[in-house]
Amino acid sequence: ILFGVAFTNSMTTSIDANKEQFREYLDKQGVVDSLTKVMVALYEEAEKPANALEFLQQHLTADGPATSDYEVIKQENDELKARNEELEARVKELESQLEAASTEEAPAETE
Repeated sequence: ILFGVAFTNSMTTSIDANKEQFREYLDKQGVVDSLTKVMVALYEEAEKPANALEFLQQHLTADGPATSDYEVIKQENDELKARNEELEARVKELESQLEAASTEEAPAETE
């Protein structure tokens, strides 16, 4: 039993050392920072994507937008959404004006 306990402790220490080496490797390679940035970006998304894994993959690959590009694109998207809301309000306003003008003209045409 003593040998088994010593062997288990030795194995646990070896596994812990391997885990720590792996963590250090990931940190040195920038993986931890990249994952953190992507996870923060996902957290800060106002409209959460339907597929979180796809979001992570797109933002981690070279094909996905760089972090600096992402911020620019996000700001542009927000601006475009605001502009779209303005235009939709203007369309409704013009439709109301058109409807009001057509109801005013309808009785005049029958006379």
